[in-house]
Amino acid sequence: MEKEIVQDDIMDDVLDSVEQTTEETVNEDDKTQDDDEQVAESSEKLEARLAELEEANRKLYARLKRESKKESKKETSVDSLELMEFFSQGGTREEYNQLAAIMRGKDLSMAEAMEDDLYKALKAKMEADKRDEAAQIKSGRVASSDKSFKPGMSRADHKAEWEKKMSSMR
Repeated sequence: MEKEIVQDDIMDDVLDSVEQTTEETVNEDDKTQDDDEQVAESSEKLEARLAELEEANRKLYARLKRESKKESKKETSVDSLELMEFFSQGGTREEYNQLAAIMRGKDLSMAEAMEDDLYKALKAKMEADKRDEAAQIKSGRVASSDKSFKPGMSRADHKAEWEKKMSSMR
């Protein structure tokens, strides 16, 4: 915003300078209408000055664009304090990679990206996948650890094994 104001001020200065020079030229033309050489020289000087000012304007505009790109990159960078907070709240590297992709893609800050619907949906899916995986591991561990119960056991055999198992746990 400030750079646009600075650029506008520079453009105003350039226009004022051109207008002032033009007024001086007009005044000189009125005074010395007979002297065509002076008019030609002053118009050449004006054209040269205009070319210089336009070149300066192009350079300033290019510089402004470079600096605005740098600022947008800085805005999407993550503060180390935000990173520590993210990981202290149980965030994983995979979640951070997803969050960083959203931050870059939508040009958001970390806090804004965490509130984004896409990130919330990804996080919910990742949590559901973790729960499902944990449930599968637990059910697989219980079934594989107890070899005394076999398929096809009668009810009485099963009850006897159960009582035997419970008495060993006490």
